[in-house]
Parts: sequence; structure tokens; C-alpha cells
Amino acid sequence: MSRHRALIIGCGRMGAGRDHVSRWVYTHPAAYRVLADRVEIVGMVDRVLARAEWAAGQWNVPYYGDNVAAALEELRPDIVSICTPPSDRFEIIKACD
Repeated sequence: MSRHRALIIGCGRMGAGRDHVSRWVYTHPAAYRVLADRVEIVGMVDRVLARAEWAAGQWNVPYYGDNVAAALEELRPDIVSICTPPSDRFEIIKACD
């Protein structure tokens, strides 16, 4: 079975578990870890560089700061988890097209 490549955009609580204290909340990377035989996290993007660096370190993947276009071009993901505030999503969705 082939593994799908997942890019996570937005490295806050839901995107990467940053600053989250509950072990019961599933984040996107935690869900992908459960699906490790089918999904591989390949990168992280966040407009706050410290969050992107932190998430990349937690999940041992590269980070792209806020450069969505570069991440999409270089990583060529099959899945893009957009874990940003709703106001930011439209431009990200357009970039994924």
C-alpha cells in the first residue's frame, strides 16, 4: 500500500498540538501518526516562524515559514491540512489548486 504525503499549514493547536495540554484532543499530525502506514507528514507551514520551527522539530519534517507556494512546489503533497483561522483559508485553497 502506498503512503500519501501530507502537508500541514497552520502549526497552532489543531495543526501541530502547540500549547495544547489535553491528551484527548486529536491534532492533524497525531491523527496522521495513527495512520502512519498510509500517511506521511512531509512538511509544516506557519506564518509565525517559531511555530513552524517547533512543529517541524516535533514531527521531524522541514518547515517553510509562511511560504505555502514553496512547500507545495517542493513537497508535492497528496493531502493538505489547512489548520488556519477561517479568514486565511481562501488564499491557501487557491494556492493548492
